[in-house]
Amino acid sequence: MDSKYKDDLFRKYVQFHECKLSASDNKQRPINDEYLRVAAAAFLCLPKIDPFYRFRLIKFYEMAENSLRSVKSSSLHSLHNAFSMLETVGINLFLYPWKKEFKNIKTYTGPFVYYVKSALTEDDVRQILNYMGYVQELGTMYKLKEQVDAIQVKMVSFELFLAKVECEQLVEIHLQVKDKGYSEVDVINERKNSTEDIRGCSEAMKRRVECKENLNTSMARMVLQKSASERASKDYFKPKQSLKSQGGSFIVSRYLPCQTESHVSVSVCTPWNLVLVKSTSSAAGDVQISPTSQWAEGWLVGLFFLMH
Repeated sequence: MDSKYKDDLFRKYVQFHECKLSASDNKQRPINDEYLRVAAAAFLCLPKIDPFYRFRLIKFYEMAENSLRSVKSSSLHSLHNAFSMLETVGINLFLYPWKKEFKNIKTYTGPFVYYVKSALTEDDVRQILNYMGYVQELGTMYKLKEQVDAIQVKMVSFELFLAKVECEQLVEIHLQVKDKGYSEVDVINERKNSTEDIRGCSEAMKRRVECKENLNTSMARMVLQKSASERASKDYFKPKQSLKSQGGSFIVSRYLPCQTESHVSVSVCTPWNLVLVKSTSSAAGDVQISPTSQWAEGWLVGLFFLMH
């Protein structure tokens, strides 16, 4: 199904451009450039299509990724312009193979430098032009071979057209996922390994980030819960506060790990009398309490545990 769709699209692409040779047919073209672009986008987004079948001659995804990594000024937008210009070279060649101005390509001219060399690597440019029948001479010029394979040039031009449309779709995907931290290279890697359309690719990338965020949140929660459990177990085994009688006084045992001596004076007023609590200690955590009466003794015990 996808092969027939691509073959039909190829025929319409060639037909559309060959109509330019006849001025009388300009007003009667059955298709236009926008129709071709929409049809190409639909083909590239066919569900469950193997990414290998999108491009046969040009290794688009490898070229795009390599350029983004190697050429500093390269981007998806600049790649779109580069493929568009190279497509124009191919169209001129298969429409006007007899014209001398299309037999040589000077790589040092402004448009070629600005649109092509600023986006694609030198090796990728050479490979594409070689497919069209150009060979490099002196490093600054490509010269057309004697025999030109018109069908080959048409197929290369068509795939450059598909590459241009694919760049537009990659830009659209990147706009939807760049806030999640994805780069243009990430989008290319996702697209070349996916059988989904634009929406499917962007949603898959978003889900991947959300799953990662949820995993990180769960891990952080587990760490906090573990720390809380460890603290709770330590608190459970701490010495308890106690109050015991010794010779008319009370000895209060408390857990004071950093305290070796305590001197505290506390005055507590009750409706009946005044209880003076004087604390002296020679050992950590021992507090001696001297109440003034038996009633105050019981009241003080209750007050101590309410406060602590």
